[in-house]
Amino acid sequence: SVYRMIANRSDLDFVLHLGDYIYEYGDGQYGDNAQRLLDPPHEILVLEDYRRRYAHYRKDPDLQAVHQTHPFITVWDDHESANDSYKDGAENHSEGEGEWLARKAQAIQAYFEWMPIRPPTESEDSIYRAFRYGDLADFMMLDTRLEGREKQLENPVDPARGDARDLLGQTQKEWFKNKLATAQGQWKFAQLQLLEIQRLLPGVPTDEFSPLVAINMDQWDGYPVEREEILDFVDENSIKNMVVLTGDIHTSWASELYKSSAVLTGGVFDEPLGVEFVAPSVTSPGFPDGAAELVSAVLPVVNPHMKYTDLKNHGFILIDVNHQRVQAEFYYAASIDSAEQSGVESTKVKTLAVNSGSSRIIEDTPVSYPKV
Repeated sequence: SVYRMIANRSDLDFVLHLGDYIYEYGDGQYGDNAQRLLDPPHEILVLEDYRRRYAHYRKDPDLQAVHQTHPFITVWDDHESANDSYKDGAENHSEGEGEWLARKAQAIQAYFEWMPIRPPTESEDSIYRAFRYGDLADFMMLDTRLEGREKQLENPVDPARGDARDLLGQTQKEWFKNKLATAQGQWKFAQLQLLEIQRLLPGVPTDEFSPLVAINMDQWDGYPVEREEILDFVDENSIKNMVVLTGDIHTSWASELYKSSAVLTGGVFDEPLGVEFVAPSVTSPGFPDGAAELVSAVLPVVNPHMKYTDLKNHGFILIDVNHQRVQAEFYYAASIDSAEQSGVESTKVKTLAVNSGSSRIIEDTPVSYPKV
């Protein structure tokens, strides 16, 4: 349904896909759509498996429509290879499933065979790159999975969490810093895939988040030193108009970005360093019923830097950009369960904007008009 909604928009310049285009699991191993059987039916491990899974996804008429209608800028996340992947392994890869480097290489090969992206020329598995849209915007697409990430720590209180650990890898990180510092566009869009913001959730434990401070070791929470290094760089170099675009977490968020010290000490009324817009999922489940409403009610109370969340609905973000402001418009599908509902939008729309020169989010701004 979400793909059909996007295909129905005739005014888009491109679609920015932030990863998890496919999932590697077999039938019944993830999600709540038992009627949607997979090909192959087992977890995908080798090149032929990955090829078949992409081919299976592409049989969907709504996905076909959005590719026929719009160009894509893509990057992978973890499920194009295996859940919670990093450069030397993955949570969903065991010794009995063969050598990780072979599986990773075959997953990458299938990705370049099926996705609208040219294989890199300098190395066969580096995907980070930049796009410039005149003097309006620079887009920096980063690989937060397979390029330089060290293995995730399992315990949030592990002392090693306070060490300098790589998520981007040193080469990609220096490239990113240079792109931020030298970008010529009015707006600097950083595609980071993984949730950047600090979250405080007192007394609301869930499968994804722990009480007091919400810590997801697969997100930037597990690499806090590198997160602070990047935010320090933005601050020290007076980089303005930074917009972080994020996926992965299956839910909608809009937040002002601060250093962790500001969040933890209540200093979030100073000027933010940037903003983050997090896109909802196309089909992957968010929070369960009941928990979504409860957490959404608690979040803004204890997190004044968070201006919007929706933890349940499926949809996409329309990003409307001009020299004066960036606006994020959250659109949702009425249903993803019925073919008859494909492309039918919910009446719920949330708009938020940030003006050039400021990283303060303004809520409920007028919906943008389609281009003529």
